[in-house]
Amino acid sequence: MLSRRNDLGRTDSNNRSAMQAFKHSLWLFAQREMMFLFWKFLYTGIEVSIFSGVYSAAVGFTEKLGPEAKRLVGLCGILVGVGEVFGGFTFGLLGSRTVKKGRDPIVLLGFLCHTVAFYLIFLNLPNSSPIGPTTDIAYIFPPCAGLAMLCAFLLGFGDACFNTQIYSILGGLFADDSAPSFALFRFTQSGAAAVSFFYSSSVPLGIQLGILEFFCLIGSFTFFIVEWEDARKKRDLAFESLIQSPAEEENEERHPEEELR
Repeated sequence: MLSRRNDLGRTDSNNRSAMQAFKHSLWLFAQREMMFLFWKFLYTGIEVSIFSGVYSAAVGFTEKLGPEAKRLVGLCGILVGVGEVFGGFTFGLLGSRTVKKGRDPIVLLGFLCHTVAFYLIFLNLPNSSPIGPTTDIAYIFPPCAGLAMLCAFLLGFGDACFNTQIYSILGGLFADDSAPSFALFRFTQSGAAAVSFFYSSSVPLGIQLGILEFFCLIGSFTFFIVEWEDARKKRDLAFESLIQSPAEEENEERHPEEELR
C-alpha cells in the first residue's frame, strides 16, 4: 500500500512539473524577443526541406543536365554538408568575436548566400523540376551542373550562418531558460519543415523559392531587431556602470573623513 501511494505521489508530482514546464514554455513563447525570433525559426524549418530533399530531387529530375543528372543528386547532398561543416567550423572558431562585434553580420552573410542561391536556382532549373522528371528548360540553357553544385554549397553555408547565430542568441538572451527556448526553436523548425515537405512535391519551383525568399527576408529583419535591442541594452548597462563607479569611489573616500570628524 505504501509503495502504491509513493508511486501515485511521484506520478502526480511528475504531471505537475510537466504541466508547469509547458505553461512556462507558453509564457516564454509570448515574450517579445521570442516572438520576433519565431520568424527565423520558421524559415530555418522551411529551408531544411529544400536543401535536404527538394533541391537534390529537382536536380535529378532535370533531364537537360544529361545522363549525369542522377549522379549529381548525391553530390548535391555532399556539398550541402560541406557548406554546413565549413560554416559551423568557421563561426565556431569566431564565436567569441561575433558575440562582441554582433551576430547580425553573419546573419546578413547567410541572407545574401541564400538569396544568391535562390536566384541562381531559379535561373538554372526548370519550374516543374520538383514535381517530376522534366525536359523543360529555365533561363540558362543548357542547365549548368557546376552552378547547381555551387548553389548546394551556398544553401549549406547559409544554413550554418543562421543556426550558429540562433544558438548563440538563445544562449545569451535566455540563459536561465535555455532548455525551453531551444525546445521552442526545435518545435517550430520541425513543424515548418513538416509543412514544407507536405507541399514541396506538388508546388512549382518558382513559388517555393518565392516563399523561401519572403520568410528569409522577414526572419533576418526580425533577428536584426532582437540583436540590435540586445546590443543597445548592453551599451546602456555598460554606460550606467561607468557612471556609478566614480560615484561609488567618491562615497568610499568620504566615509573615512566623516569617521575622523
